[in-house]
Amino acid sequence: MILKKILLIVMLAGICFGCENKLKSNAISITVDVDKAKAIELTKTNWLKNQSFTLDVTENSLIGDIDDVITFDSLFLIRTHGKLVKFDYTGKYDGNISMMGQAGNEYIGVNSIWYKGDTLYIYDMNGKKVLLYSLDNKLIATIRLSSKASSNPFQMLIPFHKGYIGKMIYKGENTQSPELAYYNDDCSFQHTIGKTSLTSGLTLGYSFSKYDKMVLYWRQLGNFIYSIDESFAINKRYYIDFGRKNIPYNNPDFKDEYDIITFVNAAPPNRYAGLLSNVIEGKKYVIFCFISNAKKYLTIYDKTSGYLKTLYFTNSIDELRVIDVRPISENQIMIFSLGEADNGIVYIVSAQQLIDSIKN
Repeated sequence: MILKKILLIVMLAGICFGCENKLKSNAISITVDVDKAKAIELTKTNWLKNQSFTLDVTENSLIGDIDDVITFDSLFLIRTHGKLVKFDYTGKYDGNISMMGQAGNEYIGVNSIWYKGDTLYIYDMNGKKVLLYSLDNKLIATIRLSSKASSNPFQMLIPFHKGYIGKMIYKGENTQSPELAYYNDDCSFQHTIGKTSLTSGLTLGYSFSKYDKMVLYWRQLGNFIYSIDESFAINKRYYIDFGRKNIPYNNPDFKDEYDIITFVNAAPPNRYAGLLSNVIEGKKYVIFCFISNAKKYLTIYDKTSGYLKTLYFTNSIDELRVIDVRPISENQIMIFSLGEADNGIVYIVSAQQLIDSIKN
């Protein structure tokens, strides 16, 4: 079943469920025909093979499900199974950031990570703190949240303006539970954003990105991608239309996300498409991922020409060994696969390269 299979393989973007009809805008419709998606064979595409490297395999660098990826100029970081593992762009293991534990410089769990410059922010919700680390694993500072955000806590943040925009934590049934809020630089709650609200606490990953002077935000169970500007106005920016594979989110029988998941799980694996994740907007392209038929697809949309292509990646061993696809920018799409010895293989390409390879 589509959701059950995928949730065991990858950690996708965050889920929430609100009143989309309250927001008015001229959203651009992006129509995706899943049945016309093009398969790209990683191990048989020469130019792709030339842009790949193998990750070091050590006791501390083993990669399982990928919860998040953050890239820097000289290295990238993978959040996996409670670890924050660093590699350079040749695949060399470069150590870990902090570790799980009860000490002041450790985290009980990682709920989300983000960065400003070369400083990494690790949000430990259970520990009620945010740890600030340098990329060489030195603790810079600790933000204690017990008095700052406890009455209006957040699930995740993205740096914006002079502070952060955050997705809030569900407060429970029969309680007003706002969805988005603005927090100061020290993570203190300032005000809510918009009028939408959460109806469950189901969350699976990160659902923010930045473009120009705005934040993009999406609900994994939904078709809209929203924008939030510096005045904190929220608007529908894009509508992702899967045609006959759209999940009927407006079904009056759906009370929350759990009802939607149950409904989709009862359908044939290829019946629906959805679960938006990894949304990136650049000057030329809008890029995002979604799930259908237990596969993770990548869509590239040219904002100028309207050209659109949907892809998925396979290899000669087993297509399920393509474990994740992570667009980071227009120029950096990371594809994670497993080799014959179960070693991690990373391919890094650009949206333009993928489009050119298809056209040629």
